[in-house]
Amino acid sequence: MTCGRTLGMCAGLIVAGLGGWAILDLAANAQTLPANAPAEAKPSVRLPEPQNVTLIGRLVDLHSFMTDKYPDADRVKTTTDRLKAGVPAGLNTPAGLILLGTGSKYLPDKLVPWAYEEVEVKGKLYYLRGARYLDLTSINKAKARNTTGLPVKPPTVRGKPATTPASS
Repeated sequence: MTCGRTLGMCAGLIVAGLGGWAILDLAANAQTLPANAPAEAKPSVRLPEPQNVTLIGRLVDLHSFMTDKYPDADRVKTTTDRLKAGVPAGLNTPAGLILLGTGSKYLPDKLVPWAYEEVEVKGKLYYLRGARYLDLTSINKAKARNTTGLPVKPPTVRGKPATTPASS
């Protein structure tokens, strides 16, 4: 009787294994298209085209920025030291971090004077798999925002911000 049970279990495992293999094989074949399939049926991955852009943000070294570890209380000094040591640079913008590259036209040591400063950069922006990379062509101090005509303080009522719209 034990031999019959063992053979039954072995046969069951073999059948289950073959069934699983057949299902996986069908799924794999369904994902691959034949070479003569029409063009509209073939999946295509389209990468965004690189764009020439001008961005404003803070120039940071990636190590300090990502780990939030600044050995010196002075973040400018830490960022300067790390950029001099060859740590990659990034631009911290309101839209997120963008990796900065200097390519062959711009030397990396040109970034050191701008360490942890608000800068305006120009270059070609690339995007791939969630990462953004700017091939830098120029860097300058960020211009002050134009605040002409804006109130010095937001409107308040009895010391609290006014949130109700003016009546028409």
